[in-house]
Amino acid sequence: MGRVQLNLRVSRRLILLLDQCAKITGKPRSRLVREGITHAIEANLGGRGASSSLSSIFRELQFYAAKLNVPTIRESLVAKLQAVIDDIHKRAQRSKDEKTRLEYYRVMGYICQILNGLLEDVSMDELTRRIDEAKAVVETQQKRSGANG
Repeated sequence: MGRVQLNLRVSRRLILLLDQCAKITGKPRSRLVREGITHAIEANLGGRGASSSLSSIFRELQFYAAKLNVPTIRESLVAKLQAVIDDIHKRAQRSKDEKTRLEYYRVMGYICQILNGLLEDVSMDELTRRIDEAKAVVETQQKRSGANG
């Protein structure tokens, strides 16, 4: 259990650092991660023409990700996380040992944070989709008014 706790602490620190860098640079977390991976690979390859191959790898990953049914995957994850949260909550309520109960609640809080992050991503994706739709409507109207005028 000690190793898992250490990994969780390191993960939390990395996420906090990533969030701070995102705020400072104004770049999305995904872009910062992509740039970090690119930099790490290029550094390990010693700058031997890695950037051209990396960009093709990222294009391939984007193509693969575009084929995924993300809303369905998210719905499944949300349902699973909610079931886990409910189960942990029941276990915590039944626990007689205070330390065990607190550990259950700590784990439940961590899973709630994951669920919250997932739901925030859904909100951002929905907002981005609506903005893109609005842009498309405006562009269509501008094209129509330009053709008519």
